[in-house]
Amino acid sequence: IKANRELLGDDAVWLNPENVDDISDAITFCVENKDIIDGFRSKNFNKVINNYTWDKVAQKYVNYLYSIGAK
Repeated sequence: IKANRELLGDDAVWLNPENVDDISDAITFCVENKDIIDGFRSKNFNKVINNYTWDKVAQKYVNYLYSIGAK
């Protein structure tokens, strides 16, 4: 999903879900690189908490509405 790539960038393991070899390689990478995967998890958790909680998203929406003149 394009939005996932936009949010996670290089902090994820990307694969083609329709390619068995790609899936196998991704699983192998995750199992063999626990420290990297833990880093991804930590970075992405912080991205979500800092930017995408309901309160933060709602505030961004309110700010947008004010910026276009909604009252």
